[in-house]
Amino acid sequence: MTVIAPVINSMGAATLKIGTDNYEAAVSKAVLTPSTTVSKFKGINGATTRSATPPEWTLSMDFPQDFATVKSLSNYLLTNSGTTVSADLTPVAGGPGYRVSVLLVPGDIGGTVDNTATASVTLEVSGQPVLIAAP
Repeated sequence: MTVIAPVINSMGAATLKIGTDNYEAAVSKAVLTPSTTVSKFKGINGATTRSATPPEWTLSMDFPQDFATVKSLSNYLLTNSGTTVSADLTPVAGGPGYRVSVLLVPGDIGGTVDNTATASVTLEVSGQPVLIAAP
């Protein structure tokens, strides 16, 4: 049996492009998450059959609310809500990345006194992520 040693990475050197702009300096989290439904049928003979749907993906992001900067992520999501755009997430700069098509929705507005106003948003992905080879 082969022993597999992981090569860990840190999101501290990631890139995130949404539409035509880069937002890696404006997000503290960017995660592509799959969701798969597993169906199970058990016959009276005791045999179990399982099947899985193709994964449905989302892109989740956390970011500070910024309505003062014209092209901020807060303004971009609010202004373009309902629009589908391309997004590229590269978890490690210089490494492979993933391109997805996301449906934009706005993030939170407002927050708690004496704290940085932040927002979280989960964008629906159409189709499957496409691998972008490392340069």
